[in-house]
Amino acid sequence: MNDADSAVFSRFLQPMAGYLHLLLRSIAFSGRWLDPALQPGWYLAAVLFFSALVGNTCLSNRNPMACRYLLPAAIALIPHTGEVPLSLTNLQWIMALGLVVTSLKDDPSTGMEWASDVFFVVVIGLTGPFILFVVPFLLYRAYARRTYRSYILLGLAVAVSLIQLWYVYSTLAKSDGPPVIDAFKVFAVVSKRLFGSTLLGVASFEMREYASAALGVGMILYLSASIWALQKGRAVYALLLFYMLAIVFASGFIKRFDVWYFLDIVNGDRYFFIPKVVLVWIMIGIIARSSRPWAYLPSMVLISAGLALNIGTYRFTPFKDFKWYEACPHIRKFEQVWVVINPDWTFPYKRQAPILFPCIIKPPSPK
Repeated sequence: MNDADSAVFSRFLQPMAGYLHLLLRSIAFSGRWLDPALQPGWYLAAVLFFSALVGNTCLSNRNPMACRYLLPAAIALIPHTGEVPLSLTNLQWIMALGLVVTSLKDDPSTGMEWASDVFFVVVIGLTGPFILFVVPFLLYRAYARRTYRSYILLGLAVAVSLIQLWYVYSTLAKSDGPPVIDAFKVFAVVSKRLFGSTLLGVASFEMREYASAALGVGMILYLSASIWALQKGRAVYALLLFYMLAIVFASGFIKRFDVWYFLDIVNGDRYFFIPKVVLVWIMIGIIARSSRPWAYLPSMVLISAGLALNIGTYRFTPFKDFKWYEACPHIRKFEQVWVVINPDWTFPYKRQAPILFPCIIKPPSPK
């Protein structure tokens, strides 16, 4: 809300958590002139639109991955704690999936295809640090194809990644330095939260550190061997495996050491959202394109088990209603209000921007 009211464009260059959030700040800025009763719906509509855009990108005929129609379903069906979907704050985690698909696509040839690719590389590249992990994809793409289209997208990606890298480096330079890392415990946590929660569901909750680490080693070896045995798309799925592992480890090492507690699989779940989706994408590809039973049968069994064992994770306790509409009359008068958001965070808010688009529909009366 405060970003929405800021009239200075320097907000777009203000990093959060060490990187820029261009798309999120643009959506917030676009709603600054709306009546306060309309703003929540505007933000939700934007999240739904851009999430659907990622699904449409997955379905593109230029996408080289197998079973394209299952890729958007994987985004919706992976187990999670509700941090990412339908949340403007965490929309970048879904948009990053569109960025990685774009980096694997065939070269654009029409104006709409160029617009889509440039949007994901530039706008989403400036929304979160994910472009840093996609540059290797575009390097391989340019090397393999040697087309001017691939060179253009690579050049845009490098320019964008240098911008984000500057902010990441500035944040790291100001930090107190990383704490001591227990590599075994970190690996055990990653394995439990990535492979365990996705494929074993509730059966992974009581898993111990050594069992979790063994699961992680086994899954990485299995995925690597299965990808190597593919006759088609080996490079694509090898890049996806690299991306999956790089995202989950880099996100923890750089910023969020509070997620590395073995008994807690809830805190910081958004950092595992992308790796979980990519894991399922890889396994779908193995099932669709492998001719060896030892490769595709384990993926079929594990994905089926994950769906069955995670049935209970698809329902969440409704968020508490903090009576936003009751505060709207005070906000319209430019009075300061104390806004409460889930999970019980409170901050002062005083509207600054004029209301150019009033609400013509009467909001529901408070009960």
